[in-house]
Amino acid sequence: MSAEQIEAWFDRLETRLGQSSLSAQDWLRQGVEQLRRQKAQLYREESETAPRYHRLCADAERLLQRVQACEGPTEVAWLNEPLRNARAFLAGSESLDCGAQFESAYQRLRSLEVGEELEQLAHQLMLWSGGHLALGPRDLGVKLDEFVAAALAEEDRILADAWTLETLLTGYLRSGSEELWELWESQLVAMLGELAMLAEQGVDVQQLRLETEALRQCPRDQEELWEQLERVRQEWATVSQLLSLEAVRHREGPGLQHLDRLRYLAAEFQQGTLDLEDFHYEIEVHNQRLTGAMPHLWQLWAEDEARLAQLAELQKALQDLSQVTRPGDLRLGALTQSYCDLLLELESSAR
Repeated sequence: MSAEQIEAWFDRLETRLGQSSLSAQDWLRQGVEQLRRQKAQLYREESETAPRYHRLCADAERLLQRVQACEGPTEVAWLNEPLRNARAFLAGSESLDCGAQFESAYQRLRSLEVGEELEQLAHQLMLWSGGHLALGPRDLGVKLDEFVAAALAEEDRILADAWTLETLLTGYLRSGSEELWELWESQLVAMLGELAMLAEQGVDVQQLRLETEALRQCPRDQEELWEQLERVRQEWATVSQLLSLEAVRHREGPGLQHLDRLRYLAAEFQQGTLDLEDFHYEIEVHNQRLTGAMPHLWQLWAEDEARLAQLAELQKALQDLSQVTRPGDLRLGALTQSYCDLLLELESSAR
């Protein structure tokens, strides 16, 4: 992407964030300022710009999703954005820019097999936003209110969803939807951003980055896409195992910085300044690390029933953390601390 394209994209992002009702919040202002610094760094250093660009895109997407979730009326960013645009149109905005968003939301809700009422309302709003269903201002307002009420009734189920690469690819190959393909591409960009951050921390992710980039450039051929996705999976499993072993072998080294990150993100989620998807993504990273380390730990403590019991307790603590879905849940602080303490204790035994 050229410098002109980056500037145009960033201008649109800043405009969107500046229009938010949350624009005066410190966390949002600080987030935008951090993105500005990252963008400026792209131009200061000519070498290795791709990793920094991917990281900028991933961080920008996270901030935007957090804003969309906090704006309401639901906690689901990809439902709130088309609703926001539809409400703006209803309030007199000359442009209507939510057709693709409602279509994507409808397809996503269908894949979750939500209730018939929510699916039908999503379908009607998709038809309206695409110009295939006439709704007057009053009828549109009623439909939007009904859609929000139906979405809130199934919010926990919707929030538990995660668009994995596999589900996105399956959905695209089944429907041919360009919206799903764009989500697929954005997921890969976000993943490359995560890998760039791991590389900066000294983790050897070069092969995984190459395989992920190859998947991003892969032609839209079903067989080639699945084969390349499997290569990414295998390489990710290798990296996850390496991260897990580092975590249990180096208490004071970089391997356990992810515990500080977990505590920080848990506190942000508890305060309502981090969306659920970001929090659950972090838990999934810990889950992958622990899963990768399991064979090593089982072998290490094969005759130590106490340690095996602690290991089971660690798994249970992580599972309980994944079941926290709302800010203010009184269990969150205790569960986070329990998981961190258990991991540190087990790591000490593994040295």
